[in-house]
Amino acid sequence: MILVTGGTGLLGSHLLLELVRNGKKVRAQYRTKSKIDSVLSLFNSYEENADALFRTIEWVEGNVLDVSAMQEALDGVTQVYHCAASVAFNKKDHELMHKINAEGTANLVNLCLDKENVRFCHVSSVAAIGRDGSDKPIDEKVEWKESTHNSEYARSKHFAELEVWRGVEEGLEAFIVNPSLIIGPGDWNASSTAMF
Repeated sequence: MILVTGGTGLLGSHLLLELVRNGKKVRAQYRTKSKIDSVLSLFNSYEENADALFRTIEWVEGNVLDVSAMQEALDGVTQVYHCAASVAFNKKDHELMHKINAEGTANLVNLCLDKENVRFCHVSSVAAIGRDGSDKPIDEKVEWKESTHNSEYARSKHFAELEVWRGVEEGLEAFIVNPSLIIGPGDWNASSTAMF
């Protein structure tokens, strides 16, 4: 069984489609039930048999800050795609964003460490690599430097990555991906699609 956190988000919903297209047994975590309809709408924009594919997903309500809910969601899971995250640029939302991105990731890492044979994919961000204000290109080899050029979002994703690396040191089989801007069909009022 594969668990996808953030299953109703732009990335999570596209990942769900790809997984069920390939016949994978998938459980998707959501926070807001009404957003599940947007996933079906997305499936319909790609597939003629969208309803049949969509029905193969096992949906579970949860929040990465709720350890007991996430523990239940991980029952029987051997792979985790951690797509759930918060993006906030308003200062009043920064504390919650840090909790969701860093503490929520720590919760999942700890729960996965308690299970046997779980592979963990953390979807981070190119922002987590960090910027120091220079014109030099950045890649995964760049070492994080505190800088006024890094947003609070970048810091929160950097701290989340540190939790994954801690998990690796403690025996978790994990990897991190650092996408840049993600675009595609989805909820046109949320995420990067709102730019259009």
